[in-house]
Amino acid sequence: MLISACSSTQRIGSLATLPLPDIAAVHCCWQVLQHLEINSEGEIYTLQAALALTHSAPEPQLTLILLDSLGRRLLSVRDNNGPNQQMRIHQQQAAGGSTALPGRFLIAAVYLTYWPDSSWQKVLAESDWTLNKTPAGRTLYYRQQAIVSVSSTQQSLSPSSGQSVILLHHLKTLGVTIDTHQRHDF
Repeated sequence: MLISACSSTQRIGSLATLPLPDIAAVHCCWQVLQHLEINSEGEIYTLQAALALTHSAPEPQLTLILLDSLGRRLLSVRDNNGPNQQMRIHQQQAAGGSTALPGRFLIAAVYLTYWPDSSWQKVLAESDWTLNKTPAGRTLYYRQQAIVSVSSTQQSLSPSSGQSVILLHHLKTLGVTIDTHQRHDF
């Protein structure tokens, strides 16, 4: 089942130890609606997502909400990450949900996809993590081992309508295709 496959507790290069760029490094404020196709252990799952970057006093906030095919909330993740701080995520599991979805992987993937290279280089400078950029995307490495990659057919990695990105977790059989359908700036 997807949920158990995505929630492996492998600690080598765990995204829980990944320092994230300053949340304020991306222009505020926007919301996107996305379609996710998750391929985990050969099984394919389809979800809907709402992703928003807002400015709630005293600091910006990144919110990710995942919905099943019937529109029921499966996962809510909020991150108020500041400069040079690791992820601080609050997960709310849907009623009746037996196992947590990979909230940390998904938030790390959002940062990897949409935050600028300069912000990543700054925060990773004194860690065991590195970011390599290719013409098609980016890959995060932990002690020279690839952990997660993002690629896109578009020139820029930004949350814009019509964009499609592919995320690959190199230590697990896990891939996510994300199609952005709508973007609203506010």
